[in-house]
Amino acid sequence: MTSTLRTSGTARGPAPPIQRGFGLVEIMVALVVGMLAILVIYQTFAVSEGYRRNTVGASDAQQGGLFSMLAAGIELANAGNAVSLAAEELSKCRPFATNPATTFQPIPVLITAGATKDDPDSFVVTYSTTRSIVAPVNLLRKSPSANKLFVQSPNGFAVGNRVIAVQQSTGKCAMSVVADRSPKLAPAEVPRDGGEAELTLATNAAADFMGDADVEPARVLDMGPAASPQRMLFDVVDGALRTTDILTAGAGPIALADNVVNMKLQYGIDTTVPPDDIVDDWVPATGGWERIALLAPAGLTADQNLAKLKQIKAVRIGLVVRSSQYDRDVTGTTPWTLFDCPAHDASCPGRLTGTLPANWRYRTYETVIPLRNQLWNGAS
Repeated sequence: MTSTLRTSGTARGPAPPIQRGFGLVEIMVALVVGMLAILVIYQTFAVSEGYRRNTVGASDAQQGGLFSMLAAGIELANAGNAVSLAAEELSKCRPFATNPATTFQPIPVLITAGATKDDPDSFVVTYSTTRSIVAPVNLLRKSPSANKLFVQSPNGFAVGNRVIAVQQSTGKCAMSVVADRSPKLAPAEVPRDGGEAELTLATNAAADFMGDADVEPARVLDMGPAASPQRMLFDVVDGALRTTDILTAGAGPIALADNVVNMKLQYGIDTTVPPDDIVDDWVPATGGWERIALLAPAGLTADQNLAKLKQIKAVRIGLVVRSSQYDRDVTGTTPWTLFDCPAHDASCPGRLTGTLPANWRYRTYETVIPLRNQLWNGAS
């Protein structure tokens, strides 16, 4: 006999799903981890931004310094072109002028020293861009009028050229522009040793040569087209390196580069007697080499003054530039040194040192530029 085993009970549905969640401790741990991650990301960004700022600041300073040095170097390398060839005659011009825009002195580079080593120097470069040789020619006879010159030159002296007449014994000098030119006079009046040209000047610059040209030897210099002679002033004002054409009336300054903190220059002097064209010392534009002492030397004859100017064989220039961005990470002052030497002390001729304010990145640049035109073409 079989029996059936039955179970009795109530019917049950499927079990509800188990519900899980974050506890308070887990939430707090997650918040801490998230905050740490944000802090790390922020620090990484801050460091990256610092590197970027440093790189950009250094790059700005480097670009400004290199361009400033290039622009100044090109002008200084041209110093004395054509002027050096006429140095013998120009050195005899009297009276001396204290304004570098009006002087006839054959000074390739004229440095004006700043009040202190922390104040920028400025300099004026004199040269001519003429493609012809500036060879002095004779003034043949006295001028018949205040705007006429008769010179011994069958060539040159084109209309529009700037000319300088020098009365060597008296020191009279006059400058003007050729307005008209007659190739020669009547054949009977042409001297045997060369052709004669009649120059009509744009101004009455020949007035000083009307009475005594027959008995007082005079020379005339053709400086090339009127725009060829250059006198460019370089200075630093409000952190900007500027250049100004001081020969052109009303010309304003042109900014070349920003963030130039300081500019210093020194003359390289040949003190050997007789000269050997080798720099023996570096001197700032002070004392016997200050601006006024070169423009209007006291107690020197023309020949002595020229001999002094010929001692200048080179110029060295140093620039201190800074970044364009304020940098709060640079908390201390920055020392600077220009014109250093292996000794690294005060025994270095002309060595300059100082400190610069915090919160900026700085770069220094310096170079030596030989006055090649003075060396190659100077009067012997």
